[in-house]
Amino acid sequence: MAMNSSIYVFGNLGSDYTQYPDDFTQNIFRVFNDNASSESQLIIRRDDNLMYYGYIRKLDVTPQYIGLCVMLNGVMFLKPKTLFTVFENTVADLVARGIILQFDDNGKITSKISYLSQQQQEVERVATILNHDISGLEARKLPPVSYGISNTAVKRFPLSEKNETIAEASHQYGFTVVSKKSGSDTVSINSFKATISRLNKEKADWKQKFQEQQRENIKLQTKQRNMFWVGLLSLLLAVMFVILYFKVINPSEVTHYETDEFIYYGPLKNKKPHGVGVAIYPNDDKDGRKYYIGNFVDGKREDKNAILFYQDGDYYYGSMNGDNWRYGMFYLNSDNCYFRGRFLDNTPYTGTWYDYQERYSITMGKTNN
Repeated sequence: MAMNSSIYVFGNLGSDYTQYPDDFTQNIFRVFNDNASSESQLIIRRDDNLMYYGYIRKLDVTPQYIGLCVMLNGVMFLKPKTLFTVFENTVADLVARGIILQFDDNGKITSKISYLSQQQQEVERVATILNHDISGLEARKLPPVSYGISNTAVKRFPLSEKNETIAEASHQYGFTVVSKKSGSDTVSINSFKATISRLNKEKADWKQKFQEQQRENIKLQTKQRNMFWVGLLSLLLAVMFVILYFKVINPSEVTHYETDEFIYYGPLKNKKPHGVGVAIYPNDDKDGRKYYIGNFVDGKREDKNAILFYQDGDYYYGSMNGDNWRYGMFYLNSDNCYFRGRFLDNTPYTGTWYDYQERYSITMGKTNN
């Protein structure tokens, strides 16, 4: 059946309510949100000869939410629950494109913009996709208005209710609400969330191991040598497992992205590494780098607790900004020693060298007597 439809996108993206296109429907969509109590819900509004099929999806950052609505003139859907799949796939597409919605560094879905008018072209793209997706859904002519029920009356159903019952109520009541308490994320979104969560946990574990090792380096002398190498071996094995997992066991769980400088596994933003990920450098890397595990910002390595391994066994742990070492610990494999302090041009600048005991201090690049 041919359908005369209009598509709306609305919600609270962090600053205030926003809608596109912005017209008389604003009050209706605000009522939709007032009736939204679960993770996601389908809210159907009958207003004379118009049927509004709205979808409210609460984002992971309160009070943000995204809303989608299909308005039909003179017709109604026979299986309204199928709209959950249509709307959920649309939200997944918005997250994947990262223009209106995005993943933050903790794997939570949040907004990227404050007002939909900032991305009019993207909203119009969503409207085109939704119009296409609903064109194949079963629909029929809308029955006459039932004046025995108030046009403000609300009928609520769980997701388990039959399509036929929901469809019948949708043309009789002013508002029909179908709630979905969980499971609103698609398989791709769940996979990406799990990957980011796992990377963050592994990074926190590595940070804790380094901090514990640092305390032991200060307290111990003789025992410390063996403990250090055992800890380093464990860490290297953990890194190799992560790389093996991403490259061989389950490479589809995270983004595989190749640059002229390295192969990257992790989240992207604007087609650049952005978030917690792993970079693998080629054997002929000009700086002798091997692996980097940590945070990226717009393609650059930026993290307070990054780990950078070199091919000769050296490695650096500490803060990095714009690919430059700032403050941390540099382990020199060839001399079995390490430096802790500040760096200038990736060279020890102010701090102390240790050979499992204090060697000597330097200040602004000069050795202290």
